[in-house]
Amino acid sequence: MATKEDWVSVVEQEEGELLVIQLIDEVIHNSHQVLFKKHIDVQILPFAVDFAKNTILDLINYHFFSRDPGNNDNVLWIPDDEPEPIQTDSWACASVPVRTLGDHFVRTNPEGVIELLDPAVKMYKFIIALIF
Repeated sequence: MATKEDWVSVVEQEEGELLVIQLIDEVIHNSHQVLFKKHIDVQILPFAVDFAKNTILDLINYHFFSRDPGNNDNVLWIPDDEPEPIQTDSWACASVPVRTLGDHFVRTNPEGVIELLDPAVKMYKFIIALIF
């Protein structure tokens, strides 16, 4: 069985080891900080010079635009032919197949029958169409 003196010596030894570990940890941490600061000091000048050079070149390029010669192919500048108009079907918006023929209106029924309407009938049918 261990005595009190053995126990005290083990505790003192552990405290001594912990102190040494803390000192070594502090030395390593401080040396890391010093080395990192020196590394940054070495890198800062080339970075600043490169950044300033790129900034000046960008400003010069913005001020002096280079001329774009464009496309010299004249075939691209010829207008296209006008497309053929499409035939309006009965489902098109505001599509009513009505043709004028003098004072009378000519209307085509869905069955294909042509009706000849006089102006009074056309006005009556127009008003009825507006109401319904």
